[in-house]
Amino acid sequence: MVDPARVMPGIGAFGGPDKGWYWRGPTPPDLPAMQATHDRLVETLRAEQVRVEEVGDVPAGCMKACYTRDVAIAVDGGAIVCRMGSRVRRGEELAASRALARLSVPILRTIHGTGIVEGGSFA
Repeated sequence: MVDPARVMPGIGAFGGPDKGWYWRGPTPPDLPAMQATHDRLVETLRAEQVRVEEVGDVPAGCMKACYTRDVAIAVDGGAIVCRMGSRVRRGEELAASRALARLSVPILRTIHGTGIVEGGSFA
């Protein structure tokens, strides 16, 4: 949860560096409005026969996990699980790997060690 008392004026954000979270913008997010928008999008996609899958099991505090394009790259034959550059994003990889396995998507490679790549940047 974004704490509106934790202002980081130097970067125009709210954040808790001690806990590894941040939110850029002049005001905290309106979580109920964001959830309603998400629910409408999922409903619209499903009405168009799009299969929507949820990652699930994302660790608490992974505030940016809604950007699922970053954590894996779909390629012919399967997916590559990324290693997130931002330390705030670390921890999303395991949940994505589990979701891919649950969906029977082959994991062709996993970026590890000191390697860093994010799907949004890659695309």
